[in-house]
Amino acid sequence: MRKISYLIWSLSLLYFIVYAMSHALRGAVNQNASLAILHGGLGIIFLGGIFGFILLRLWRVFH
Repeated sequence: MRKISYLIWSLSLLYFIVYAMSHALRGAVNQNASLAILHGGLGIIFLGGIFGFILLRLWRVFH
C-alpha cells in the first residue's frame, strides 16, 4: 500500500512539473472543466503527500 501511495504521489509531482513547463497544458486546464477537476485532485494528492511526509517525520522524531 505504501508503494502505491508513493507512486500516486510521484505521478502528481511529475504532472505538476510538466504543468509548470508547458504553456499548452496550462491553457488546456483553464479551458476544460474536466481537466480543472483532475488538476485540483492531483493538487490535493500532492499537498496531502507533502503534509503526510512532514507529519510522518515529526512522529518518528518524537516517538
